[in-house]
Amino acid sequence: MKKKIVIILFALFSFLGGFFDQLLFPGQEMTYIDLALMPLFIFLLYSWYYYDSKEFNFKRNLFVNVGIVGLSLFFIPYYLFKTRGASKGFVASSIFIAALASSWGLDVGGMYLAYYTIQI
Repeated sequence: MKKKIVIILFALFSFLGGFFDQLLFPGQEMTYIDLALMPLFIFLLYSWYYYDSKEFNFKRNLFVNVGIVGLSLFFIPYYLFKTRGASKGFVASSIFIAALASSWGLDVGGMYLAYYTIQI
């Protein structure tokens, strides 16, 4: 249940980040909102990792902990393969990549909503 809440918060903040980016800083690539949300996303990502590792009885170590925070694109698939095995790890890694694309899509969707509902 806690993992689902973390995922929902991640999606919500992705959407709201895009919305307020476009609303307050139209047309800019990187804004103060992005910089403010970055630590929040890192916290949410690590929270998901924490709850997931407890569910799968994975003994966390410093190397993987730092990797999850610093190089998530590489260490999350590593962690997923390590905890789930090859076939389920591949499926879980594919879902992770789809989640990254969905986060980007929610960000862009928030931008479009701000642009077409408020700024026009």
